[in-house]
Amino acid sequence: MGMLPAFDREQGLTGYSIGRLEGSTEPSVVYAQDMQPFDPSRFGPMALEGQPAFTSDASGRVFIAEAGWEGISVAGYLPDWEVFLRIDEEMDRVEKTGEELEAERTEFEEMSAGRGGRFRGADAVFEPLPCRRAVSELGVDGEDRLWVRLGTRRFPYWRVYDMEGDLLFTASFDNGDPDIDQLTVRITENGMAAWVPDPTTWPRVLLLEPAFEYTGESNQGVPLLPDPR
Repeated sequence: MGMLPAFDREQGLTGYSIGRLEGSTEPSVVYAQDMQPFDPSRFGPMALEGQPAFTSDASGRVFIAEAGWEGISVAGYLPDWEVFLRIDEEMDRVEKTGEELEAERTEFEEMSAGRGGRFRGADAVFEPLPCRRAVSELGVDGEDRLWVRLGTRRFPYWRVYDMEGDLLFTASFDNGDPDIDQLTVRITENGMAAWVPDPTTWPRVLLLEPAFEYTGESNQGVPLLPDPR
C-alpha cells in the first residue's frame, strides 16, 4: 500500500496514485488518482498540501481523506476497492497565520535556490494555500477505530470514529513541546508514536496512550498522555 508518483510528459501532467502493491511495481488495485498540469511552484511541502492523507490497516482496508480545507471527507475501502465507509462533515475554514506563511516562504525560497531557482525554464512563484487543510493524518488503532487528525489545530487533535462512521470521541494532547505543531503521529494496531521529522531542539519520540479508558459514555475530550523516550 502506498502513494506512487505519476507523470504524463506528452500532456505535461503530473500527479499521484494510491494503490496496493503486491510483489510488482504496478499496483494491483488503485484506490485514488489525480493528474494536474505541471506547476513548477508546487514542490516540497507545498506539493504535499494538495495530496490526500491515507492509511491502511492489518486487514487490508484502505482509508483516504481528501485534501480540502472546508471539511472532513473520508472514504474507507475494502481490499477489492468496494467502499464500505463514508464520513463527510463540514468545518469552518481556518486561515494560516502570518507566521506560518512566512515559514512557508522561507522554506520555498531555500528549496527554490537549491534547484537553481528555475525548473525547465519556468519561474517558480510562491503561491501558498491560504488555509490549513481539514485532515492531516489518519490512523486505525487496535480496537478498530479510525482516528482522523484535524489539520486546523495547532496541536494534535483527533475525531475518532467507529467503522460505521459514528463519532465516538475526540482526543488531543499538548505537552508544551516547542515543535508541537510539527509532530508526525502514527496510530496503528500496535500503538501510538509521535516524533518531529526536523526538530528545532533535540530528537525525541513520544509514545502515547489514553489518560483513561473510553467507555462510550462521553464523546468529548479524551486526553492522551505522552511518554518521552
